[in-house]
Amino acid sequence: MPEKIKRKKLILHILSGNLNSGAAKGAYFLHLQLLEKGIDSRVLLLNGKPDFFYKVDIVLNSPLKKFKYLILRALNKLFSILLVKKDFYNFDLNLIGFGIFWHPWYKKADIIHLHWINGLISFPQIAKIKKPIIWTIRDMWPFSAGYYYDYKLIKNSYFNKFPDQSRVPFFMRSISRLKRYFIKKSNPKIIGISKWLSEEARNSEILNGFKTQTIINTIDFESFYPRNRNYLYDKYKIEKRKKILLIGASNIDLRYKGFDEFFYSLKFTDRSSYEIAIFGNISPKSRSLLKEYSVTYLGEIDSNEELSKIYSGASFFMAPSILEAFGKTIIESLSCGTPCIIFNNSGPAQLLKHKKTGFIADINKPQSLADGINWFLNLSQKEYSLISDYCQKNVHDIYEFYKPIEEYIHLYKNI
Repeated sequence: MPEKIKRKKLILHILSGNLNSGAAKGAYFLHLQLLEKGIDSRVLLLNGKPDFFYKVDIVLNSPLKKFKYLILRALNKLFSILLVKKDFYNFDLNLIGFGIFWHPWYKKADIIHLHWINGLISFPQIAKIKKPIIWTIRDMWPFSAGYYYDYKLIKNSYFNKFPDQSRVPFFMRSISRLKRYFIKKSNPKIIGISKWLSEEARNSEILNGFKTQTIINTIDFESFYPRNRNYLYDKYKIEKRKKILLIGASNIDLRYKGFDEFFYSLKFTDRSSYEIAIFGNISPKSRSLLKEYSVTYLGEIDSNEELSKIYSGASFFMAPSILEAFGKTIIESLSCGTPCIIFNNSGPAQLLKHKKTGFIADINKPQSLADGINWFLNLSQKEYSLISDYCQKNVHDIYEFYKPIEEYIHLYKNI
């Protein structure tokens, strides 16, 4: 009797939202690299367009499902308004999820790989998953009561000034205990995308005691590499005598993205020596604060090729987030040979070498961001070129050392 052929493990990635966010792009590129390695990897995406060649299917694939989802999200948003005073964009209780258990890929899957799940799977629904789970956490939501970035969990005096936004603190503590109860029933393997995030998860009330390791985000080196250094100067007619200070995020106004600290630091710099270039969403209020500065607005960028050209055309990239799980924009910028300025207190600090690939500012001294800007402005062309060349080399060294794809494959095989 012929020996039965062993089927490959089917890895199903669960990804809420669409492919425009940094977290989603990181998860999707991991999926593509797994396909290249011969892994049976598939993505169940909340919204967007299906792509069966690359094994991506969409959950909200009918008007009725979209309507049901809108009702569920409205209820979740109502809970948020009742529970927190403001900063609603940084909070999601996610008590009600759309669900994935009906989907054929879920039924066939051997391993469920959770990424960003809000709206697609609620935290009570995690307990219903009766398959091995890997959960790559990409912010603080999995181990907070509902905040994507919870300032009160950070043991740093800088965050003492942030007021508690919860309306009912006792209820929020109950949510944390309930969240731990449901997650514990499914016993997922926790993957942090930076050493900092993994450590915060281990020390949290919700994920304390779970098996946790760090596997850094993947990156598309075929898209992000040094290109034309004059791209922004030529396209936007920027004076060549000025350095280009680039800043960008999908939503710059989110408090944890550090726009307040960035704006404060500009007061201690010579504004005539640089042009600020901004990509991503930025509110009219934030724009008005910058009216005294020379600013070029680049809009939303949905092309990796265009984004790579923008990084390459900048003199340096500002990433002033006061909290950041990893820093995908930072690693992309470094890959293009453009050094960065960051704070020292969360995920990005793992990616930079101070005054070798960028400037690491002290979170407790916001003015030190200005020290970083002034340091770059005063570099000679030779000094800058050496730093720029080392940026790209160091990024490749990081990925040669950590080998994230190989680590995931090893994890799948041994789960």
